[in-house]
Amino acid sequence: MRASASRGSACGPPEPTGSGCRRREGGHSTRRAAAGLATLLAVLLAASQATPQGAGPRLGLDATEHDFGRIADGAQPTHVFRFRNEGGAPLEVLEVRPTCGCTAVVLSERRIAPGAEGRLEVSFDSRRRPGLQIKGIWLRTNDPADRGRGPGMVELVIRAEVINLFEIQPAFFNFAAFFREDAPVRTLSVLRTDGSAFAPEAVEVSHPGLRCEVEPLAHEGREGITLRVRVVPPSAYGPLNATVRVRTGLEAQPVLEIPVYGAVRGAVEFYPKELHLRGVAGGDLAYPVRLSVTQARGGALRVLEARVEPPVVILQPDPASPPDRAEYQLALAADAPPGVLGGWVTLLLADEETPLVRIPYFALIAPRVEVSPPALYLSAGTTGPWRVRVAAPTLVRFQVTGAEVAPPVLSAAVAPEAGGFVVELSRTPVTTGDPGGPLAATLVVHTDVAGEERVEVPIRGVGR
Repeated sequence: MRASASRGSACGPPEPTGSGCRRREGGHSTRRAAAGLATLLAVLLAASQATPQGAGPRLGLDATEHDFGRIADGAQPTHVFRFRNEGGAPLEVLEVRPTCGCTAVVLSERRIAPGAEGRLEVSFDSRRRPGLQIKGIWLRTNDPADRGRGPGMVELVIRAEVINLFEIQPAFFNFAAFFREDAPVRTLSVLRTDGSAFAPEAVEVSHPGLRCEVEPLAHEGREGITLRVRVVPPSAYGPLNATVRVRTGLEAQPVLEIPVYGAVRGAVEFYPKELHLRGVAGGDLAYPVRLSVTQARGGALRVLEARVEPPVVILQPDPASPPDRAEYQLALAADAPPGVLGGWVTLLLADEETPLVRIPYFALIAPRVEVSPPALYLSAGTTGPWRVRVAAPTLVRFQVTGAEVAPPVLSAAVAPEAGGFVVELSRTPVTTGDPGGPLAATLVVHTDVAGEERVEVPIRGVGR
């Protein structure tokens, strides 16, 4: 009885035969085996999915942002972004691109072995960049993961709040435009923003044609300096770019760099600085082009000689030009050949300071003879005919005196048509020289147009 009760408690109420309990024990075993098999399959599936990711390169970064905090204007702090290859294949750095010229980067190496570390040193030049600054650096690797910027792309960000310990008014020396014999002077003031007194250790000027004087300044209870920059004539023609460096003696902002801008004018000025022309050979320009030369100091301007080299451009003087100016209308010469040409316009002047002016010119001259289409492609198995039309819209009349294909893989026949001529090409049984396979030939059209007696049309495709 105890044995039957124990079996009943284990297997449920007794069955009419002893076999029922054994069947239930077998059902429990089947379910346990199925559950174990499902768990094993899930583990294998997870392992199979993880294996390809671990086998390839994978970029690991400790941080993608760095804040320099508050820094003085002129400071150039640096920070090193460290990254690792957490994958099973070499990690390659394909590109590092800062978004601002004020940010410089130095990469330790471009190929990182699995488990190894790389470093990207980023420096920020804060000069003349007051206020909150946020700059980005794009890092692209062969890691296929997409972190929201595209596969392999990561954006690193640096921040800084740039403050200036000095108040500079105005912010730079502006000399604008002046003549080479002039001696203009510009001044500005330098004061501490916290109101404390300031006297510099030294002041330097980067340009040999400038002199800088330092004078004490008292302004609204604050003590600073006045910088007075003077031009020492004669000056060289062209732009004036220089820097005044003030050594402050302060560790937080040891140097102030103050820009100097200006331009030295010549006694004779011309506009434009380059001449660009476009037109058809022997025809008019697509748009008018004028050249103006002026005596900037006033007084009469005398042009002794004007020439163009090579002479594909004609200078037509404007008789209505005022005494201090010479103006020219430009045109293409009648025999100007087609193509891309360049040269110089030279003016000899009765002026001791500027006796010669040279202006470069560039001309894009289209041919008078036009062919349509400008090239041919012949498919395999086609026999034509193919037609090439020849016209010269700017000419009253012209002649096509002949045409042939070299090598002679096609026959060519010329016939007149309205507005010009047509060259008909075809493959015929008598055509010789067609080797089959890739086809490379040239249609040569002969005309009576000066400078364009030979017009070529490239032919490509497949031979017979």
